[in-house]
Amino acid sequence: MVACFLFLALVPSHMASLAQIAYTAAIAFSGLNCVGVIKSGQLVARQHTHFVMSVLSIISCSVILILPLLVSLLAPDNTSQQWSVIFYIIIALMVLSNGFFFFVGEASPAPWTKTNSQQVYTTDIDDVPTNNDKYDAKF
Repeated sequence: MVACFLFLALVPSHMASLAQIAYTAAIAFSGLNCVGVIKSGQLVARQHTHFVMSVLSIISCSVILILPLLVSLLAPDNTSQQWSVIFYIIIALMVLSNGFFFFVGEASPAPWTKTNSQQVYTTDIDDVPTNNDKYDAKF
């Protein structure tokens, strides 16, 4: 994906068809990247996946809302040089975030998701009614 954005930053504006191919490839690779992050979140969070997915959705929606504002600030004239700056920023963010995920991302359950399956439940045998006993109103 980084290579696609680098190609987009360097390709001349008269080669629009090559830029379109690189952009399509970047979007496809971005989808694969998202699948890896979401799958890791599911594997780590186990029974708390609903909460982790909610947080990831909030982050994604926030980026979708903020990104057009940043693009309008960084590329007010919509020139190829301004878009090259945006692509270089994307490249830097992708290298940093994927590098961070490479070192801290896991696929094993987090300690706070593990349950104690060795619990023993006891009941007082005197509280259990037998067939000969008449059932009380409380049962």
